[in-house]
Amino acid sequence: MPKYACYLRGSPDEGAAARAKQILDAGFDSMGLGHPLHALHWVEVRPLLPREGISSVDLYLPYPRSHPAGEPCPFHLDSFHPEERRDAVKYGMSTILFADQNAIPFILVPPFRLEGTLRKDLDELPRNKRF
Repeated sequence: MPKYACYLRGSPDEGAAARAKQILDAGFDSMGLGHPLHALHWVEVRPLLPREGISSVDLYLPYPRSHPAGEPCPFHLDSFHPEERRDAVKYGMSTILFADQNAIPFILVPPFRLEGTLRKDLDELPRNKRF
């Protein structure tokens, strides 16, 4: 049996809860959480959703509370700065925990270019550990 989902994104203004209600009222079985979605939006939306009501989440969601609402995603795996890549990997782990805690089966990772040390690290993996 097919399952249909709709994508929920946050915005700088209030209204994520209203958009979530519209999605559920339209008859969608579940929704994916997409960029931008701040922690404040998640607090509004979570009580409205059934336990299995989220089909996917984009990597790095929800944005940390310390990040200003309305700003673009602060994390990038393809950054040229090692500290930024380290922070991106670290916060990516928090998305994995978030998905586990909320029974979200899929984490969507945006495409990115393997450059610099990230490419070098992958090339140095033993062949049997490569993807």
